[in-house]
Amino acid sequence: MDGGLVALSPEIVTLLMFGCLLLGLAIGIPISFALGAVGAGFGIWLWGWDGCYVVFSRNWALMNTSILMAVPLFILMGTILQGSGLADALFSMIHRWAGALPGGLAIGAVVVCVFFGAMSGLTGAAAISLGLVALPAMLKRGYSKHIAVGTIAGGSTLCVMIPPSVIMIFVALFGEISVGQMFIAGILPGLLIATLFIIYLFITAKRHPEQAPPVPPEERGDWKGKIASLSAGLPTVLVIALVLGTIFTGSQDQSNNEYGGQTCTQWQPFIANSTGS
Repeated sequence: MDGGLVALSPEIVTLLMFGCLLLGLAIGIPISFALGAVGAGFGIWLWGWDGCYVVFSRNWALMNTSILMAVPLFILMGTILQGSGLADALFSMIHRWAGALPGGLAIGAVVVCVFFGAMSGLTGAAAISLGLVALPAMLKRGYSKHIAVGTIAGGSTLCVMIPPSVIMIFVALFGEISVGQMFIAGILPGLLIATLFIIYLFITAKRHPEQAPPVPPEERGDWKGKIASLSAGLPTVLVIALVLGTIFTGSQDQSNNEYGGQTCTQWQPFIANSTGS
């Protein structure tokens, strides 16, 4: 590297850094500390102690980036949603309406993942919530373990693409791209992948009904129960409209928007209980 204390090609430096990172992870160092140690260590090795200034100045610049304020608020929203019982209510609603379809429970799990992605943008929140709610329900009704686990694992990854996504915030930040434009660009691909998941599950269940049987008629409920179950979706629509609507209209930036989103999410369990009672 020109002007540096060590002259190595970018390819060699990349391989060395990646190898050191893998070594750190292999011996049990937490990933955050491993990444920081590799970055700081190679900065000092390549540029001398002046490399410390690069590390500190870059971290200071990132900490002063207002858009990152949205990230902890997204995590807070995901944590609240995970503990609010919303996944149970949404899955119960989908269970009543789509249970008669072949693979209806798996299709419902994908739909709930889309809702979670549109509210929190966190893969972990959807995976944990549906792992506790949808996975036992599918296994209890004779679903194949591969379909049940694969549906939740694959459906949870939709949260990465469906806005608002935490990953998109970091990509937009480092790529110097508008976060709002990134969110808008992720809508169609995210919904397209979710639709392909649903089509695949439906075709698989039709060809192999023993792997994803429909819900028995006695568990589907009557029309009165189906209509009453729609109340679980009202708070969800409210949060999605608040989180996405203000971003796409440009009336609020992402951080201010997430303040409103997490506040609405905190009240969501109370709204759901009141509408369901």
